[in-house]
Amino acid sequence: MEHYNYTLLFLLSALCITLALLTGFLKSSYLNQISTEPPIIEKQLEYRARQNTEATLFEKTAMWPSFLYFIVMMTYATVGIFLPAYASEKGVENIGIFYVVTALSTILVRLISGRIADRYGTSKVLLPGMLLLAIGLQLLPVAASLPMFLVAAIIYGVGHGAVQPIINALVISSAPVERRGAANATLLCAMDLGIMVGSVIWGSVAQAFGFIYIYNVSAILIILSIVIYLVAFRGNLNE
Repeated sequence: MEHYNYTLLFLLSALCITLALLTGFLKSSYLNQISTEPPIIEKQLEYRARQNTEATLFEKTAMWPSFLYFIVMMTYATVGIFLPAYASEKGVENIGIFYVVTALSTILVRLISGRIADRYGTSKVLLPGMLLLAIGLQLLPVAASLPMFLVAAIIYGVGHGAVQPIINALVISSAPVERRGAANATLLCAMDLGIMVGSVIWGSVAQAFGFIYIYNVSAILIILSIVIYLVAFRGNLNE
């Protein structure tokens, strides 16, 4: 964007999607070559899925974890959509670095969060992760320089890197084997809805009251999600 234009930006994006499509075709071709007959267990699962006349679009066992992620992604909209305008209002330049730092923090934590959860339990990772999300969001209203924004980026990225894999694991592990695809779809729908609803709500709040309010309220929503988890998953707190 800095050196070229929007046209090249969208052309490169289209190229990335095309490469992803080609990769999908190559993967399908490879799987067809190495697997001519599905395993017996897969046949059994396919049969059960066909016989399940009560199958629904959404998986009910995934509803609570997905609702938690819906809240998390509502707050993510404040960072993913409104942060550049907020930083510009504060006179902070090069805010794009915020997203680089957030992404790197998220990736690094995702590499170890699963192993920590396996050893100490999901709650020992999920709850601190949510708390870090709230702290990261709460730092943004008081950030007055790029370094302060980047500190918030690290904290928020670490929090998201801890929360997302654990919620995904909760969704998959709670669902019957033959409904894991529907459970994962339920989580992804919650993610998309969270961003969509958050975009609308925070846009209205920012227009009426200012950007600072959307980060303060977002932090409160994360605390609310912690309370919901403690109530809905109280039986899993020691796992």
